[in-house]
Amino acid sequence: MERSQAATSTIYIRLLEEAVTCIRPTEAEPLNHGTYRVLPTADYDPTDEVWEFAPGSVVHCESFDGSQGRYLLAVAAVGSDGKKKGRATISVLEDALECRDDSGHLLWHIKSASVVLVAEYTTNEGPFGVDWFLMFAVANKNPWFLSCSVNSVGAEKALEFLQVRFGVTPRLANSTEWVSAVLWPKMLAGAPLIEFSQREPHNWRERLRTWYDGPVKEPHLSVAIGEYLRRWSN
Repeated sequence: MERSQAATSTIYIRLLEEAVTCIRPTEAEPLNHGTYRVLPTADYDPTDEVWEFAPGSVVHCESFDGSQGRYLLAVAAVGSDGKKKGRATISVLEDALECRDDSGHLLWHIKSASVVLVAEYTTNEGPFGVDWFLMFAVANKNPWFLSCSVNSVGAEKALEFLQVRFGVTPRLANSTEWVSAVLWPKMLAGAPLIEFSQREPHNWRERLRTWYDGPVKEPHLSVAIGEYLRRWSN
């Protein structure tokens, strides 16, 4: 039992189709480069709560400051867990973008006026997994992130919209590693969105992993991006 607890971390998942913004804590299995495999809660019921990332999904998490301290929030799907996945859909609706999962559930809807940063990132999950994503930072009480795969249905029209609205064109199509870059605002274009720092392994699983994958790497927002986004915090 002790090993099982040590091998999991608590992360938070956004709930969809709720009247107000809600997040649900659950346990997750740490993988590589700040990614986790989502585990269900003991009373998980998909007919009662629609999670942005269902149990079994592999997600990338970012650390945020909350009223109870720092917490890990799942911000993007990473892709390959050995199972075939459907494709999400991204649509352009007047001056807004809307993303839905492969079942048609609304993941997010943003107006372009609320976007304060546009970025892209790739993972090492290709060529069979989903490995190329767009990420948007939205001005809120604390800026928060929304993402979608560049391989989503409708992505071509969404990219045309971003070119017209923000003057951006993604550049990481040929990347096969963990790379990120800001696309907009122009003053930050090309800067990395995510940086990695090394840390000591926390448990026997992580110590064993270092023998195969090298030092444990922990992702965090780059300093320049963190300073920029803090200006939008109220």
